[in-house]
Amino acid sequence: MITPAILENSFDNVCFQLDRYVEVAKRVQIDLVKWKPTGTEELPHWDIYDFEFDLLGQSDMDTLEKVKDLGAAFVVWHLNDKVTAKGAHEYCREYEMQMAICGDVENVLKEIDNCDYVQLMGIDHVGFQGQAFREGVIDDIKKVCQNSDKNIQIDGAMNEETIKRCVDVGATQFAVGSALKNTLDVVSTYRKLKNIVHS
Repeated sequence: MITPAILENSFDNVCFQLDRYVEVAKRVQIDLVKWKPTGTEELPHWDIYDFEFDLLGQSDMDTLEKVKDLGAAFVVWHLNDKVTAKGAHEYCREYEMQMAICGDVENVLKEIDNCDYVQLMGIDHVGFQGQAFREGVIDDIKKVCQNSDKNIQIDGAMNEETIKRCVDVGATQFAVGSALKNTLDVVSTYRKLKNIVHS
């Protein structure tokens, strides 16, 4: 699965990017780095998209409640000391949201029972697009596959070459930012990436 990843600094810019992907994707990931929702916004295309929110450094119960109110179907929870993954996962289940956990692979494996799927980072610094591919994610994917049958999503530095490499070792879902944002032909680029996942 290819999921367009949206990392913008305002609600208007988030909406602009949602308009761009409406003809190709059924699921989009909105990264909460620069734009911080109040919970009162109304996202466009709610009847088309399954919204996934990557909470990043805002992985707390207050933000989780706000994205639930925005219509989240999926949430990426970054492991932290504020709230346990178990507590967040129970909340998500109560409101019929699926939750991924994200963090260093050893911590992910410790919490593997407290999620529906896993997100691993293909970059070193979360919250910034346009970075180089993190080679270590290949070994991270293999470790998760050896210990779990949960779907693995990779976020960061995803393009034709890196998606193929990640598919070959067991990843099945990809959050794609720059490769889609910077293309002039969203439909063609999305189809190329999707074909790599399904080839």
